[in-house]
Amino acid sequence: MNRKKLKTPILLMCFLLVVSAFARETGRISGYLRNAATGEPIMYANVVLEGTYLGAASDVHGHYVIVNIPPGKYTLKAMMMGYESRTRAVTIAADQDIRLDLELTVKAIEGEAVEVTAERTRFEEKVEISRMNLSMEQIVNTPAMVEADLFRTLQMMPSVTAKNDFSSALIVRGGGSDENLILLDGIEVYNPYHLGGVFSTFNAEALADAEFLAGGYPAKFGNRNSAVLNITSREGNSRRSILFKEGRMANYFDMSGLKGEVSMLSSKILAEGPHKWGTWMIAARRTYYDQLAKLYFRIKDGTDSPGAYFFWDSHWKTFFDINERNRLTVAGYYGRDFLTFDYEDDENGFKIGLDWGNYTTSLQWRAVPSSKIHSLFSVARTVYDWDFGFAFTEIDSAVGKVTTEIAENVDLRDWTVKEELDWFISNRHTVTGGFEYKVLEMAILQEIAGIEFLDRTQSPYIFSIYLQDKWKTLNLLNI
Repeated sequence: MNRKKLKTPILLMCFLLVVSAFARETGRISGYLRNAATGEPIMYANVVLEGTYLGAASDVHGHYVIVNIPPGKYTLKAMMMGYESRTRAVTIAADQDIRLDLELTVKAIEGEAVEVTAERTRFEEKVEISRMNLSMEQIVNTPAMVEADLFRTLQMMPSVTAKNDFSSALIVRGGGSDENLILLDGIEVYNPYHLGGVFSTFNAEALADAEFLAGGYPAKFGNRNSAVLNITSREGNSRRSILFKEGRMANYFDMSGLKGEVSMLSSKILAEGPHKWGTWMIAARRTYYDQLAKLYFRIKDGTDSPGAYFFWDSHWKTFFDINERNRLTVAGYYGRDFLTFDYEDDENGFKIGLDWGNYTTSLQWRAVPSSKIHSLFSVARTVYDWDFGFAFTEIDSAVGKVTTEIAENVDLRDWTVKEELDWFISNRHTVTGGFEYKVLEMAILQEIAGIEFLDRTQSPYIFSIYLQDKWKTLNLLNI
């Protein structure tokens, strides 16, 4: 028997035994950080054990994990810029797993110096090249021509440009706009633009965080060539009640906030509140260009408008806390554009009809079976379709009026199942793995004067699996 071949397995077994023995002698603390006023998660806050080098940062869901804690008494402290720090005394025994959720209260910053710890923590924990994060407040407060727009805000960032002044499509490092991966709550959205790219699909008021990776993105985003935009929507305010102060309905459903806005572009509304098992949020928007055009022509000469354009979109999300370790989230986005134009004179005329839109629905199951394991399983359905119709009428000397019709339909349907699993080996070592199975249904149909020139359908599938190991070997070195 070759002894050299046995060396590697034996060394690996010894290493695992040592790690397992060490893990059994230490304890763990995990939990969620939330805003005390709204109940929404607090992202990238610092959670440390005072007097030690042990600590962690909360993720986009507000979840944190501190592992490999030697037995003893500690003071746990949660800190975030703009919030009052919270401390809790904890006692850790060998192989003990403690769940500790904390709520932080918003507090004005006092003093002469300001240290931006949140962005520093985010920078240290998310070690990706060309990475930017935008919150809802940053998007809303960015100067805009008509209303806040996530894509317009990103166009101001390094490495990002636009096709022209009218397009909100993202051109990242010279790549095409279709080479970007755009995710809403982990679900892929195709062609997320209104009016051919003039306006973006997403309502800024409904967003909690937008993570933009212009290059060097992790393996789990390896499905595009150019960039990744990972958007997380808000969960909704679960603390206040304005509809039912008491009674049976107050135990099952209520509203904590209702907000409306009217701009030169559109009217939009956002409502949110708690229900018995969690919270809900819905945002809707509609433009009124068609109504303004109709009003203009009626005032001008009493005729109907020859053309009209408008779009609408809605975004909703609700979650259900099954227990303290399991949560179900159901979310959806629906949006559509409509463009029509009708012209006719004594001899000729033409009609144009165009409508397109996105529809997404997703179900996510977030599970934390232990403080060392975090699982996110999701099933999603995405639909994008584009319908175009054109009719041209002309006078033929032999038969009179002749109408020629052209129609085109593009349909894309996407079923996706994916799993993401995080294993927190230690405070310096995290292994992430997962898979994605995607089934596509694509169809295109072109007809001219009732004759099919193109009728193609395809049903490909994509299966991806990845494994990522993040190891902080030294304070200044991450692998």
